[in-house]
Amino acid sequence: MVDFGRFPHTLKTKLVIGAVEPAKDENGDWVPGNSTISDLELECRAVPNGTGKPLPGVDGDKVIFNYLVYLPAEIVDIPEKTIVEFVYKGKVFYKGPVLRFFGAGRLNTRLWV
Repeated sequence: MVDFGRFPHTLKTKLVIGAVEPAKDENGDWVPGNSTISDLELECRAVPNGTGKPLPGVDGDKVIFNYLVYLPAEIVDIPEKTIVEFVYKGKVFYKGPVLRFFGAGRLNTRLWV
């Protein structure tokens, strides 16, 4: 039997860290906000939604997700609508927006795309 490991895939994305809105200084002049864009790579396991199971959305809407993704338990939050891509053996097999992020699990973090 081949052992693929707990997290055989890689999630890649870019996150804006420390975003600060533009503001006026003491002279009333606008000062641009500061932010840093960081490349993020995390090991994960992306499980396809083979049955078309819906995810409860806002206001009771149902959203069909493509993958349920399991990540290590303690990671940075990935905001909804962030574009992520999944890589397996050097090839991208999915690219799309985050639909929901759930980071309160004891054993893992879940992400729906």
